[in-house]
Amino acid sequence: MTSHRVLLIGGHGKVALHMTPLMLARSWHVTSLIRDPSHKDEILKLGEGQKGKVEVLVSSLEDVKSDDDAKKVLEQVKPNYVVWSAGKSRPIAGRPPIMQFTGFR
Repeated sequence: MTSHRVLLIGGHGKVALHMTPLMLARSWHVTSLIRDPSHKDEILKLGEGQKGKVEVLVSSLEDVKSDDDAKKVLEQVKPNYVVWSAGKSRPIAGRPPIMQFTGFR
């Protein structure tokens, strides 16, 4: 069976911290996107003894200013699924917050 690859945006949030071990227990590959590097070790510990693999990508959604920026993240992670668990973000005028990262219109 091919492992599911998940990009978890807002990987240090309350919901994300509960979801990560559940996905790892199913042998999923989780890339947790966080903006604060001090949270990296806590997230990596969630992968200890799990069937799946967890990686951490330290980046701020505020750095994603264009569709090309979003595509670079997606090309780096190569997810089958993107889970939005980020609690706060500043909307771009005319776009709801989820649209600013994914590039959907």
